[in-house]
Amino acid sequence: MSNAKPRPTEVIFEGLGTTLDEALSAAHDQIPGRTGFDFAISKVVEWGMQRGGITGQRLIWVKVVQDKSAGFKT
Repeated sequence: MSNAKPRPTEVIFEGLGTTLDEALSAAHDQIPGRTGFDFAISKVVEWGMQRGGITGQRLIWVKVVQDKSAGFKT
């Protein structure tokens, strides 16, 4: 788990999915666009997995914050 803690002024975006990629995509899609940029970069602050139910379903959740100071990364 990441030790990154969100600052009190940062908005936390949450996502759920059956895979980590799905959960990250769901959380990242909520980040509003910035003027003059066609991309957004996020930083994971917390994530986890739940398992249960009769069928043993798996649910992955993730919390991210927008990293406004980061440049474009490939």
